[in-house]
Amino acid sequence: MNKEILTKALLSVNKKNCKGIFFRGYHNIFQYKGKIELREGIRFLKRKSCSGCFQCKWIMDNINEDIACGCLIWPNEIKDGKLYSIHAINPTYDIESDICDGYDLEIFEIKEET
Repeated sequence: MNKEILTKALLSVNKKNCKGIFFRGYHNIFQYKGKIELREGIRFLKRKSCSGCFQCKWIMDNINEDIACGCLIWPNEIKDGKLYSIHAINPTYDIESDICDGYDLEIFEIKEET
């Protein structure tokens, strides 16, 4: 990925128009071929999330790559029905050009107002 695009994605966030990217946690317990399995994960909430600003589109495009390379920071425990968000953290910059050349994605729980 072009380093200038990466820097733009991490630094130019228009918080007035961007709602962020949201997910809902889930737990499934099921029996399959004599095994009882527990599956947990997060589901993307399209209506609650940003409609497509540059940073959110960039994060969604890079989630699969970050899972493959181990850069996605997963929470210790996913709670059923809780709301989660994902953000780019820990940017590293090239000393000479001051362009971002690395990052981590972190998933964290959001407290919902009831």
